[in-house]
Amino acid sequence: MLDAKNVVSISGGVVSDPEIINEKIAKFRLAVDYAGSEKSSQNNSGYFEIVYYLKEGSDFASKNAQFLHSQITGGKLKKGSPVQILGRLVQERWTQDNVNRSRVVI
Repeated sequence: MLDAKNVVSISGGVVSDPEIINEKIAKFRLAVDYAGSEKSSQNNSGYFEIVYYLKEGSDFASKNAQFLHSQITGGKLKKGSPVQILGRLVQERWTQDNVNRSRVVI
């Protein structure tokens, strides 16, 4: 269950074909148009990384995970597909070349 303090609802278009990693994780980018942005502006869209955990061990984590996996492998969820996502924000942290790095994913 999602923590009521960390809930994100977002809708947009899939930027590139989703990737399934080791049959356990699905990743893709989502483009979102900002409401009220001016058409001539350079900053009228945002891009967000989506990470969905499909399996725990060898079993699907949920019916939603099984559905998402079937949509990706069946070619129904692909670049340009409109989606709506309910998730949570997670800040990933790592060190690369002795520099601390981070990014926020949904």
